[in-house]
Amino acid sequence: MIWMIEAAEKGQPWITEEYRLPESFDIDTAAAWVGDHPDLVGSVFDVPPSRIPEMEQLLGITADADRVEYFLVARAD
Repeated sequence: MIWMIEAAEKGQPWITEEYRLPESFDIDTAAAWVGDHPDLVGSVFDVPPSRIPEMEQLLGITADADRVEYFLVARAD
């Protein structure tokens, strides 16, 4: 499984960027970010504002949370 961050400009229905999270990001880390949902794999979750700094560090990016929404998703390898 590959954990990804998808980015979309606020108010727009399409994804503008995708970022692959490092292999160290696993299902336990995802649950710590968004809660231990039974449908954690196969769903899309907003990245909580409190996790934006951690996301930036993991991806080596500077987020623009005023303009862009970030989503956590899992994909098959």
